[in-house]
Amino acid sequence: GTAAGAGADWLLWVDDDILFSDMSFEFPLGEYETAGQWLVLWGDEVMTYDQGDTEGVNTGTMLLRVNEWSRRLLSALASVASSPLRPTLTNHDQGGLVHLLHSEPGTWRPHTRLEKGFTMNGHWPDYVGQFELGQPRLRTPVWG
Repeated sequence: GTAAGAGADWLLWVDDDILFSDMSFEFPLGEYETAGQWLVLWGDEVMTYDQGDTEGVNTGTMLLRVNEWSRRLLSALASVASSPLRPTLTNHDQGGLVHLLHSEPGTWRPHTRLEKGFTMNGHWPDYVGQFELGQPRLRTPVWG
């Protein structure tokens, strides 16, 4: 490990335009650990694994387990980003990840969880009118 990762078991990766709406929310990390799921993000299995659709995942919020598998995943993503394949991908970061999940399922799928049990992220217009003053949660989930 490195000094930056010392003591950290998980990394929460977020886009620069994120808004946290529930500061008391806790990811079920124990569940992910038990299942050996080291990449957790919102996603649709059919769109991602069957169709290879770049809209199949949302990389705006991801959990990564700090381990060698995740380092290899990030390295593979960097390789896709600098490859001739990059211009053919829409949503470059999402497209690169979907490409890996779709084209190398034996390597990446066993440790990936496409979370649908709760809302991890979404586009802000979908949330307009979903918050109630003084309430810590959305009235209803927007995605997932």
